[in-house]
Amino acid sequence: MSPVAILFIVFGAFLMFLFILWLIHFLYHKAKKDGKESIACLGSGYGGDFGGG
Repeated sequence: MSPVAILFIVFGAFLMFLFILWLIHFLYHKAKKDGKESIACLGSGYGGDFGGG
């Protein structure tokens, strides 16, 4: 493999990792703000919270 290809793969993996971290952070703060109901919804298969926006 060329160094450029390796660089692209590493960079892509890093971006994906950052995105997942951001997503967890976002969902955590959203649940904390909305209260315990949202955490129950998240636990039961994303019910309600992601239904209608």
